[in-house]
Amino acid sequence: RENTIHSTLHWGPMIDGGHPNYGLSYTLPEGIFADDFHIVETEWDKNIVKTYCNGELFYTIDISASGLEAFHHPFFFIINFK
Repeated sequence: RENTIHSTLHWGPMIDGGHPNYGLSYTLPEGIFADDFHIVETEWDKNIVKTYCNGELFYTIDISASGLEAFHHPFFFIINFK
């Protein structure tokens, strides 16, 4: 786990104990994140959210699709570090 990060969007109301979400993970080719500094970036515009690790794109979601209107309103981020 020390060599993997996740980028996930969560939205919508709770249904049967869960809610809609979509995410992907990035795993370092070698070592763990604590071994060195790493740059994690998220780009968010009116159509798409992209996440990169060390310049490598690993996550993309099209937020212009129906049902993803939540991402076109004021929003907050939750960032978890261990």
